[in-house]
Amino acid sequence: MILPKDVGKEFLVHNGKTFIPSKIDQEMVGQRFGEFSNTRKRVFHKMNKKRVLDKYNFSLVLGRKAPFLPKV
Repeated sequence: MILPKDVGKEFLVHNGKTFIPSKIDQEMVGQRFGEFSNTRKRVFHKMNKKRVLDKYNFSLVLGRKAPFLPKV
């Protein structure tokens, strides 16, 4: 539990793998330390080149140049 006397201090909070430095602000008083360390990684799904070109390169169908092409 974060107490008012801890404002301005810096603590290391463990997220299950590493310790993350966290500086205590006034808004954090009354909360628990674990609320300020993310425990899950964000998942990014990879698109293959063929699917990206099929999705964005509609110039083959319309006979025109595509307005933009994403960076692959």
